[in-house]
Amino acid sequence: MLKRPYARIEKKDHDFVIGATIHASFEAATPPEQDETPGELLTIVQEEPESYSEVTVTGNVETHLFDIPVGVEIAKLTPSAK
Repeated sequence: MLKRPYARIEKKDHDFVIGATIHASFEAATPPEQDETPGELLTIVQEEPESYSEVTVTGNVETHLFDIPVGVEIAKLTPSAK
């Protein structure tokens, strides 16, 4: 399970395409069956951003940065020791 699913896609120069690059990083949580203190799973709902794209214009090149939220995040609450 991913702790923070997220995607960022960058699109450059709409006149022609030289290539595309996608950067992704994943951080996995310990599977519940291997965790000694499984705690409680809580669903956190994300708010929709006002804009998914930031536009930057330099000369005749227009760059779009797309920040796309992926799914719903799951937070893990561990019971406190007594």
